[in-house]
Amino acid sequence: MRTVDNFVHGYGLTWNTFERVQGYTHPLWMLLVSCLYAIFGEGYFTTLALCFACSLGIVLVASRAWQADRTKLLAMVAIMVSSKSFVDYSTSGLENPLTHLLAAVFFFTLFVKTVTKAEVTERWLCQMVLLASFGYVNRADTVLLYGPSLAWLFVRAWKTLGVKSLRACAIGALPAVAWIAFSTIYYGFPLPNTAYAKLAGGHYHPPLFHSNGIAYFKNSLLWDPVTLPVVAVALLAGTFIALRRRRYDVLLGLVGVAALLVYAMRIGGDYMSGRLFALPYLMAVLVLVEMMPSKVRWSIAAAAFVIGLLGPRSPITGHWEPKLTERGETGILDDHSFHRPGNLNIVFSREDFDIGHGRRFEDVDPAQAMVWGAIGYHGFGRGPRLRTIDNLALTDALLARLPARDPEHSWGRGHLFRDVPEGYVTSVETGENRITDPALHAYYDKLLILTTGPIFTAERMKTIWEMNTGRYSHWIEEYQQHLASKN
Repeated sequence: MRTVDNFVHGYGLTWNTFERVQGYTHPLWMLLVSCLYAIFGEGYFTTLALCFACSLGIVLVASRAWQADRTKLLAMVAIMVSSKSFVDYSTSGLENPLTHLLAAVFFFTLFVKTVTKAEVTERWLCQMVLLASFGYVNRADTVLLYGPSLAWLFVRAWKTLGVKSLRACAIGALPAVAWIAFSTIYYGFPLPNTAYAKLAGGHYHPPLFHSNGIAYFKNSLLWDPVTLPVVAVALLAGTFIALRRRRYDVLLGLVGVAALLVYAMRIGGDYMSGRLFALPYLMAVLVLVEMMPSKVRWSIAAAAFVIGLLGPRSPITGHWEPKLTERGETGILDDHSFHRPGNLNIVFSREDFDIGHGRRFEDVDPAQAMVWGAIGYHGFGRGPRLRTIDNLALTDALLARLPARDPEHSWGRGHLFRDVPEGYVTSVETGENRITDPALHAYYDKLLILTTGPIFTAERMKTIWEMNTGRYSHWIEEYQQHLASKN
């Protein structure tokens, strides 16, 4: 929301207004929220309205796809509202609802046309690649879901279209290609800064699966006893039925679901309980409703609804207890329950926090930099003038590329604290490189060319290439060695 606020007020797509760093993971969602924020001048209810609109869109798409059997739609809704993960992150203000809508349109289109045995035309292939491309722009890791199905469609298309299938893919991929090009030129990097900060963050390379991943799955089973069991049933029963009926469209959709689950285990999950399971759950529901006989479908819907209704954190009744909002030793948090009282206070206590359109805290000294980890409310509430050093590195390009304190056991499942280098605070305050370590000083000089220098210069284009191809990585390694020798 701070990036949205800065963008609407003419500071560019920035979090700290003095530097270009992509502190958001979801460009498409960010642009949609920016449009609404610019029109209505309010960030809370308009964002939630967009969430509800996208979630309603899923129902409308399903209604059209299953118009011959509307009981499927009712079963789908019953199963969806039973999942705490799906309900929480369909109404959270995050990008999940748009991710869900794009996936629903993609797979409903795939399922319907496959059932009718339609030939893969150039137009159809282009449309499917386009949907997946928008999915990527909304959240890059959704390529794991779309990839297997797109590969299958491409192989089918190649048999009849030949090289025309390449043209269809090239046209459909334009949104993703355009965003990657923009991000690389504007920010200096093709991926969001959050990816560099979190994925195997802090130069930590875990074994095949991060140990935190097991805790993330266990937490979901404890707090949300519907989501993962439904996904497991879809994977097992759906795979068996799909193979039996030769429904390779469904089978490859399930391969994408499995890839998302493996990805969650690989990266150690997230600090938001169940967030990474919302999309796999949606896909599981679509597969179960599409493939199961009516009696089985309704049995699953009834069981899910009853368990969701009686669960300790029911998404149907909205029941929660303050003691359940505490973060446990795992660092995983029930974000809905934890933030609900605070969010309501924000909405109804305007004297304490202005969440509307306009400038806030104009008395902030722009020459002062503040080190702050939990940057959400802080960043938006303090307005654009305060320079903040995010020591979780989500919005800090330098710290995102430095080693974390304790990547194996650090708080927050991917939110990894960094130690602020000596001289960095002064550097941010003055706009001059005052970092004392020689190797890191040299690296930061190059980074400043990307984040604060003029965008269209030959020197910057050369530096972008060299930075992204690892030309300057040895300086980070020297800095790490220096830290290790001091400790």
